[in-house]
Amino acid sequence: MSSVVVTLSLPDWFVERFHNSDSATLERRVLEALVTDVLRTDGASKEQARRWLGLDAPGALDAFCKAHGIAGSDAVAGDGA
Repeated sequence: MSSVVVTLSLPDWFVERFHNSDSATLERRVLEALVTDVLRTDGASKEQARRWLGLDAPGALDAFCKAHGIAGSDAVAGDGA
């Protein structure tokens, strides 16, 4: 799998808001925010989102959606991994 490196300059107050998380944690949170936005705007299928996030366990995508406020008509149905 190829990737693109994106460099973000985050202000100190932003990093402090996330309890001075390490770069891997911040990277994951940014990825999750992007995927959440794409799911909410119907720009991704459940399979794409699952793959992007590396969620292989059954029900993992449903749990992700619930944790990120994607519910009801916004939810990605049929997460049977």
